[in-house]
Amino acid sequence: MTSTHQHPQNTSLFSGFTRLSKVFALVIALLYAVTKFVPSSKTYLALVPGRTIPCVWNLLTSQFLETNGALVALDIFAIMFLAKVIEPIYGSKEFLKFTLSFVTMTGTAMFACLFLAYMFGPRLGFIWYGQYCGAQALIAGYLVAIKQIMPDSELRLLFVIKLKAKYLPVLYAIAASCIAGFNESYYTIGLSFFGAYMSWLYLRVMQTKMDGKLVGDPSNEFRFATFFPEILHPVVDKLVLPFTVCFGKKKMIDASGFISQGQPLPGSDTKESNRRRERGQRALEERLASATPGDIEAAVEGSQEAATNGAPADPK
Repeated sequence: MTSTHQHPQNTSLFSGFTRLSKVFALVIALLYAVTKFVPSSKTYLALVPGRTIPCVWNLLTSQFLETNGALVALDIFAIMFLAKVIEPIYGSKEFLKFTLSFVTMTGTAMFACLFLAYMFGPRLGFIWYGQYCGAQALIAGYLVAIKQIMPDSELRLLFVIKLKAKYLPVLYAIAASCIAGFNESYYTIGLSFFGAYMSWLYLRVMQTKMDGKLVGDPSNEFRFATFFPEILHPVVDKLVLPFTVCFGKKKMIDASGFISQGQPLPGSDTKESNRRRERGQRALEERLASATPGDIEAAVEGSQEAATNGAPADPK
């Protein structure tokens, strides 16, 4: 059945930004301005392991704080464009919950790493009282969400290079790590990789759907191993399994599909899930092939409707 819902057509690449993307962009800009006009505020807004207790909010604020003007502009640009695709699919409430959850988890993981480095290392003061911050985890996490939503869709990088969306998180983490290594900013490496992993962990075993009846995304296409070359998949699957089971608290997740209270939910088996994903993906690719950049949001939403109903959004 052809969908009768009409999506507004965006005529510009720079239109249709979501409300939360604007809020996050404003937060990044404001935090940057505050630290420029009041330099001492960075002590409370950046992650300073020696002051995280009692200033626990720096686990979160440090993930939105950039101290380089060029990076602020790049972060805002990336976050607004990525959120333009993600927020309409997740919904504003879930998108906010997703963002705050995985960036806080990333901040906590980085604090733990710095704490261990200080306690079991040479106990250097710059580790314990250093000021760490950056939005790299936020961007890496959003790229993981893009991988979940449209993994096999081809996107143009810098309007020239064509890449499948599922490769973007790893490529971003590698690129950010190379730049960080060159600049000796090793904290950024941790942000990129922890941001990607915590985002995946939340989407894999924590994100709730259908009024809490479904938890996570157990599809084979979203296994953590898919971030690595295929030859490494068996090894990575075994390494990651204990962590996913540990975090699956409310409801269980099994390789066969979603499980609620010990019983598979109707239509959640792997084959049916894969068929729905493939049909939705084909519909998305057909639209992206002929769409202008402003039409991407409408195409993604249509493909998601197709995947849910078990048929292409616009059958011919």
